[in-house]
Amino acid sequence: MSGKGPYCLVQVFPAARAPVAKTGSSNNVQRDTPWYINREVVGCYKPADILKELPGLDKLDSAIFEDKTIRQLGRGQLDVKGNDVGGYFVVADAAAAVIFTSKNNATMWVNNKNQVSVNTAHSLTYIDSGHSSVQF
Repeated sequence: MSGKGPYCLVQVFPAARAPVAKTGSSNNVQRDTPWYINREVVGCYKPADILKELPGLDKLDSAIFEDKTIRQLGRGQLDVKGNDVGGYFVVADAAAAVIFTSKNNATMWVNNKNQVSVNTAHSLTYIDSGHSSVQF
């Protein structure tokens, strides 16, 4: 990784394949709430039920996504290597929505290199989180 940290781990999807939330969702979360890093909009918060659009997650009970969000990077955002990561999702948010009851537990899991590693999961990359005290 280049630059200064801390970093935020994101799942790599081509932006054109990134799921788009359907209207009429049962999730009570407001759609496309802006996500800011250093007072700049870098993406948006989406209802976590957007994950049901991904293969393998479509069979999950919608109730587990209720009132949960996942951050999605906007177009033109770059990872630490300079690659465009527009449309990508924050891994800790996805884990918090599907696996864990706490975002803190999901963040600890993502930061454990024995559990989640860009060396074994090549579809993962990092972005600079923009916060000196926050690590995802």
